[in-house]
Amino acid sequence: MLCTRCQSRSRKRNRNSGLSLLEVIIATAILAGSGLALFSIIGMGSKYALRAEELTYAQHFAQSALDEWLTAPTNVGTEQTGTFEEAPQWNYRVESQWLEEPGLCAVTVEIFHSQNPQRVEAVEEPIYRFTRWVRVSTANSAGEVIP
Repeated sequence: MLCTRCQSRSRKRNRNSGLSLLEVIIATAILAGSGLALFSIIGMGSKYALRAEELTYAQHFAQSALDEWLTAPTNVGTEQTGTFEEAPQWNYRVESQWLEEPGLCAVTVEIFHSQNPQRVEAVEEPIYRFTRWVRVSTANSAGEVIP
């Protein structure tokens, strides 16, 4: 048998062994705060993932527009605009100009994303833009490339 002193200690330990209401409230608040921070990070991550996907599409379409221009580099010094058949909400603008070096021109491709597929002229900032220097044959006085 246990002595009376040991029994009273055992009872005190059983009575005080649970969590107080204050401890439960603090733990719940910490858990809720952590959950909110985690959901905020997940939201930002998905936003940046969508932006990265949009930039990937824009880069693909820009390379496609440049490749199309390179197949027939006529009318250097002009601007061409259009949409892509496979994605009509994406618009492009290709500008080309002669550089000081003979036979060298700069080709700038800009890609726009529009909610209105009929609108070819984009007034907003392009989503993606790059310039490539291209060596082409010399041009005649009208600015057309001579093969």
